Amino acid sequence: MGIKRLSNINDWQYSLDWIRATRNLVTPKAYSGFIATMITPSASSVGDWKAFFPLLWEAIRCGKPRPIDICLYLIMWLFPQQLRQKVSSILTNKFKK
Repeated sequence: MGIKRLSNINDWQYSLDWIRATRNLVTPKAYSGFIATMITPSASSVGDWKAFFPLLWEAIRCGKPRPIDICLYLIMWLFPQQLRQKVSSILTNKFKK
């Protein structure tokens, strides 16, 4: 419907600007988690490698990343999307049984 929402925009910079603007409304853990789970997949899917260290630094400097956040961050950058989807599909099917 033409509404600009984070859920329908694949622009990682827009999402980063949004979380920065609302940083005072979220916990440091949530801030880092958002970067790891929402922004990083967008940046890595378009191959924007120049964002690798700045996003990691942002998550550490302004947030409080948990070990799982760092792991997810690295997985999003270091493993191709097709491989991640295949592993996810296998694990999802395994746990459904």
